Amino acid sequence: MKRIVTGFLLIILLVVMFISWLYGEVVFSVPVENKVIALSFDDGPNPGETEALLDLLDELDVRASFFLKGMNVAAHPQIALSILQRGHELGNHSWTHRPLYSLNNAAMHEEINLTNTVIKNATGITPVLFRPPFGIMGAGLKFALTKAQMQSVAGSLSGGDWKDQDPQIIAARILESAEPGDIIVLHDGEADIYDGREQGNRYGTVAATELIVQALRAQGYQIVPVGQLLGLNL
Repeated sequence: MKRIVTGFLLIILLVVMFISWLYGEVVFSVPVENKVIALSFDDGPNPGETEALLDLLDELDVRASFFLKGMNVAAHPQIALSILQRGHELGNHSWTHRPLYSLNNAAMHEEINLTNTVIKNATGITPVLFRPPFGIMGAGLKFALTKAQMQSVAGSLSGGDWKDQDPQIIAARILESAEPGDIIVLHDGEADIYDGREQGNRYGTVAATELIVQALRAQGYQIVPVGQLLGLNL
């Protein structure tokens, strides 16, 4: 019995060590002294919603990070270019948005490289930030990101806008626990892994973004892209 318990504890220890290794370099938030918070959007570009969001961010004079899905950039390169031209940061959110837990380094590298290539072709910019789909890191992905010299960025605040499109609910999820150094995750597109045209309705996110920005500014927050937040702690 003692051997069984010891073996079980050893397995738990190894699992904990493996998970710590996988996620040890993933950024969830950034320790800062000032009231600064990062705003980011996933799964675009999305005709209509992304453009409406860009118009809103222009009106609010806010710059954010957009983690783009490769197949969507291939379908809508002009929107990806517009995101950059309007002063926002571009990140890589994989080609298909499938969970990247595979041990296959080559397959994971392809997901990263294909997306970087279409973003570069559309905008002239090669992203340095990567957001793992569903927040899932696998060994193959970790090795591929190291090879590509990219930083993995998750987030610390989610609006849950993939399941609700009520702006008040989305905004409340963010605002109830926002702290300096947080990274907000919202979605201007949908995580469909088969068809980049299936984007759903994200106008609730657009409306929620206005509520979030106004409330955070009233609390004295500066809202910045993820890369700028990371730079504040260097």
